[in-house]
Amino acid sequence: MIQDNLFDTPEKIQSNLAILESGKRSAFWKLMCDILDANIEVVKDFILEGNKDDSIGFINLLRDRLKTYQNIRNTPEEMLKTYTSEVIEKPNLDPFTTVEDLKKARREAI
Repeated sequence: MIQDNLFDTPEKIQSNLAILESGKRSAFWKLMCDILDANIEVVKDFILEGNKDDSIGFINLLRDRLKTYQNIRNTPEEMLKTYTSEVIEKPNLDPFTTVEDLKKARREAI
């Protein structure tokens, strides 16, 4: 997780989440996902099919590469989940139900 100055204030979080959202919808990111998905499938095939001459080191290298491709592909979504939940899910320490709490509960019930 990024612990530096990119997500250290609510304003930076909101701004960077908006950038991640728009980036996810861009043609560039869709192309990158297609490329990463193709690479993921190729590496999976290498791991599953293998070769009798493949060493444990080579298989581990392929597994590491697979994890890297998957992590790169999932990074924007994971960051959005992480920072959106931090922004939205702040605990309400007020023991009394507010009008907003009631409205939210009704919306969720429907």
